[in-house]
Amino acid sequence: EFCWDEIKKHNRQDDAWMVIDNQVYDVTSFLEKHPGGSMLLMGAGRQEGHQLFLSHHPLYVTKGYSKMLEKYFIGTVLEKTLYKSSEQTAFYDTVKRRVEAYFSERKITPRDSTLMYVKLMFTLCIYVVLYLALNITFAHEYSVMWFLVTMLFGWSVYNIGVNVMHDGNHGGFSNSPFLNRFAGYCFEFMGGSSYVWQMIHSIGHHVHTNVEERDPDIHVNDPHFRRIQDSQPYYFWYRYQHLYLPLAYTTLIFEFAFRDVMAMVKGGWGGMSFQPATPMDYFIFVLAKLWYGFYQFYLPLFVFHVSPWHVFFTYVLSNMVGSFLLVIMFQVNHVTEEALRFHVTSNDQVSKDWAISQIEGSTNFCAGSVFWNHFTGGLNHQIEHHLFPTISHVHYPAIAPIVRECALEHQVRYYSYESFWQALSSHFSLLYRLSLPSSS
Repeated sequence: EFCWDEIKKHNRQDDAWMVIDNQVYDVTSFLEKHPGGSMLLMGAGRQEGHQLFLSHHPLYVTKGYSKMLEKYFIGTVLEKTLYKSSEQTAFYDTVKRRVEAYFSERKITPRDSTLMYVKLMFTLCIYVVLYLALNITFAHEYSVMWFLVTMLFGWSVYNIGVNVMHDGNHGGFSNSPFLNRFAGYCFEFMGGSSYVWQMIHSIGHHVHTNVEERDPDIHVNDPHFRRIQDSQPYYFWYRYQHLYLPLAYTTLIFEFAFRDVMAMVKGGWGGMSFQPATPMDYFIFVLAKLWYGFYQFYLPLFVFHVSPWHVFFTYVLSNMVGSFLLVIMFQVNHVTEEALRFHVTSNDQVSKDWAISQIEGSTNFCAGSVFWNHFTGGLNHQIEHHLFPTISHVHYPAIAPIVRECALEHQVRYYSYESFWQALSSHFSLLYRLSLPSSS
């Protein structure tokens, strides 16, 4: 038997242990054989490994893994897991079986959709065309057309994030690990880091969805610039948070430069620790930041000869638009009145079935809408995304009724707003309620 302090030491490429349902496996020699590439390493030595395993594999693997991994078995874990295993229900098995049947009956793959490759080319071409337009056609003017093109360029940054990068970094873009990495690295076009994003989002947020003590997406320090948890102490500036937060939401992309560097130095962010970065991770991180600075600032200033003030205004305005769209689309899925919150109990567990917590801690909007599914990259089907992160978002409108039907059968709370405006209103309703001193 092993304790978690010992297991956590084995989280590197050359020494990787994985814990699945309290069974410990030494998967070091299996890493290169893993069909999902190095994504297996994300759960190595982590208590989150079991949930990552469940959500990233089909049912025949999650039910038959003990035989597949038998030769890698080295023992069991002493301490309890993150979620109370005894409360696991049949819900996730049922919904996975029906969703997998949907794909097999139609002889289609959950990934490798032709539409996704079209979206990749379309998305990147729009970005490049708008970039050239701003640095050539509108390089020396402050006109209405310059303003509109700059706003559109900001949308194109957001579009890369939700329609290409998001699927790629979840392994849901393609059956090829290489193409998933390529799509994921599009995040570097936005000034971000795929490595940092996977640590914070894929491990931190997706495993600990709306668990106030563990989810880095709703992590708050004391004091904080916003109040989104009932348990937060009250400060006078919260009284106006529903008014000033829309402006704060325009700063996300600017934050990437600061946050990513600090996260790499500290080896963690938002209350969670990262997997050890490899030399290649550091190399790509530095190279990507240099490339971003080169094409965002050096080329406009010294190749296209755009004035510094024009570069500044174009960069700030476009990224304010991109940031606002990204933040809003994330907030209306989890930081709403209807998305439930969870807590770690005294025994350091969440007393909830993990899959059910994914549904009850998320909210959909405009479910089934083709337009909103493409505009948000499937984020409007947040429930389906959290249950099936490796399924391409182009399939979410089709599988949403299956998930909803299973939820009703198993008496699981499934909440979907009829419109985006309802979801947005719920988010600001929460902000307003928690802005009042009486909410303490």
